[in-house]
Amino acid sequence: MSTYVDFSYRIEGTAADLAIARTAILDFQAECQGWDGMEDVPVTAEDGSLRWSGYTTMDIEPFDRKMANLTRGKAMRVWAYQGCTDGCCESGLSLFEKGSFCVVDRWEADIGIRSALAAIELSNGSDINATLILIDRVKIGCRDGWDGDDWTHLLAAGVCTLLVAQAVNEHPELLKSSMAAEALMGVCEDMRDARKALRKFKAMDKTAIKEIDGLLAAIEGLEIGAVAKTCQPAKRLAVRI
Repeated sequence: MSTYVDFSYRIEGTAADLAIARTAILDFQAECQGWDGMEDVPVTAEDGSLRWSGYTTMDIEPFDRKMANLTRGKAMRVWAYQGCTDGCCESGLSLFEKGSFCVVDRWEADIGIRSALAAIELSNGSDINATLILIDRVKIGCRDGWDGDDWTHLLAAGVCTLLVAQAVNEHPELLKSSMAAEALMGVCEDMRDARKALRKFKAMDKTAIKEIDGLLAAIEGLEIGAVAKTCQPAKRLAVRI
């Protein structure tokens, strides 16, 4: 049996570039009639980029080569994400630009293109919105749950927790953002549960667990600070002599 692979594309460029990309996607779908998971049409996102997602058991590399060629001589950029939980648990993000192709990063979990792009944003600098996207992915993974036979969602939650930990370690100013701090405190219990399961199933190495522990300690500091603010001592009444 072939392995199911989830794929997602984010295409950036001029209106003319995106029209060309949309045609290329529709042509590819027409060529692949009968393939499962290829039915969704490309859509324009709020930020103006073109998005297309689906899943397949077939080789999508010919389409990737076509998209890479489309970027030649244009300002078009194509982010290509693939994730798998069928027989393995991994994902990767590639970038097609100026006719070339490169693998940007890989993860040992299927975290989705939003989290993958957020991870890249955080690798380039402090970004609160990217941090919030990863925190949200931790919530989703913990909500979907896991057991001893299926760690798919645990690994997604664990990898995204690790990415947040690395971002906070690299950019400690993120903790000074009220939005990020509030979101971290809100997801702390989920992160603790994921950390406990990751250790139980030996699903992550000790170095990664240590980094997660550092994040949990930082969140505990935020929680202590928040409690201290709400427990200010009452003003003493003036004493009359």
